[in-house]
Amino acid sequence: MSFHFTSFILLQVAAKKQTLKNVTDYIADVICKRAKLGYNYGVILIPEGLIDFIPEVQQLISELNEILAHDIAKIETEKMLIQMVETELEVKKLASAYKGQFKGQSYFFGYEGRCGLPYNFDATYCNALGYAAGVLLHSGETGLISSRIYLRISSQCFHFCFFVGLHVGNLAAPVAEWAVGGTALTSLMDVERRHGAPFKKYVSMREEWALNNLYINPGPIQFVGQQLIK
Repeated sequence: MSFHFTSFILLQVAAKKQTLKNVTDYIADVICKRAKLGYNYGVILIPEGLIDFIPEVQQLISELNEILAHDIAKIETEKMLIQMVETELEVKKLASAYKGQFKGQSYFFGYEGRCGLPYNFDATYCNALGYAAGVLLHSGETGLISSRIYLRISSQCFHFCFFVGLHVGNLAAPVAEWAVGGTALTSLMDVERRHGAPFKKYVSMREEWALNNLYINPGPIQFVGQQLIK
């Protein structure tokens, strides 16, 4: 595993009204800065759906027709950005601002990131969610929503679909101290804002990650032993 050296937050792209040129320039500038440090390599994370959050592209789609809107998912954003970055770096070469050799290689991790083996935390967390669902349903609390739990009672051939909003808190503590509960639908009816502590931490480290090498190789998933604790 390694830290990416730069990435984009979709809501930030939309909020700042960034254009494709802005995104391209940022990537090219980071590549040039790393090249000056002798780092002619790196990883860029392009979130799926980036195109949908760029205002100028949204405007283009609305000005054309509905057919293009349906085909937007077919655009290979990563390949398009590689071509745009290549063009920008050639311009920088002519201005003597970049002397490296750029060879972009794209890979789409649309499903690989979701299909790895669960580790102990995953299994324990999902077990806690299932326990919470059982407690809520047993108590008749089915007016909560955020995720779907499907239960089938085979003996009576009934299919029940309960909508319950589950949450598990205090996850940094030992499992015995975790707190489980349900979330009311009304509490979820709000606009999501990415201004929490994790986001602020990411913003504070973004430039350092962009320019410096911060790589970690923990090896394969460990299920038992001291390495698991680390």
